[in-house]
Amino acid sequence: RAITVNDKPIALSPIEFRLLTTLVHNEGKVLTHEFLLDQVWGPGYKQERHYLKLYVWYLRQKIEPDVNRPQYILTERGIGYRFDG
Repeated sequence: RAITVNDKPIALSPIEFRLLTTLVHNEGKVLTHEFLLDQVWGPGYKQERHYLKLYVWYLRQKIEPDVNRPQYILTERGIGYRFDG
């Protein structure tokens, strides 16, 4: 569950890792909040958007060069997120 960013190892929690791998495996596709919650947390969490927002923030802190201008994990307002690698 470790990745490298600029040749530096970055440790990820299990949830962060599942979220990132789900986004990366669907690169370029807009993934809805509900889809991501289902894939990462399970079917009982489809209404828990605050979990998703929090963990996207955690990931951005770890992988984005500038968290205020994300390049990799992009927000699609009202829909979900898209990974642009």
